[in-house]
Amino acid sequence: MSGSSCGPADASNVGKGLGQSNNSRIIGHRKAAHKRDRVLLALLRGPLDTFQPEHAPVYDHCLPSTISELRKAGLAIATTMLEVVGYGGLAVRIAQYTLASESRQFATEMLGFPQ
Repeated sequence: MSGSSCGPADASNVGKGLGQSNNSRIIGHRKAAHKRDRVLLALLRGPLDTFQPEHAPVYDHCLPSTISELRKAGLAIATTMLEVVGYGGLAVRIAQYTLASESRQFATEMLGFPQ
């Protein structure tokens, strides 16, 4: 997975709180959670592999770039390569990401959860 990219990095929001995204959309009276927030919340719940966030509630089809952005913000996220059965029964390697225990408090602060 190293060197792969799903598009240009959006550095405009790095360094801002994750809840302060410039590209959140308004749905009714609530702002939709930025994908970084959705990924971070999923990581707080447990390990996340490359395929899981494609679906609800995360909806991130370019997880490696989102993980990179979270790492740049200061979170420690481990990567483990797994081999799973892919198309046609062939083995394929995917990444599984795990939020390090020492980053959990910082992650909850980034999401704006009370201490």
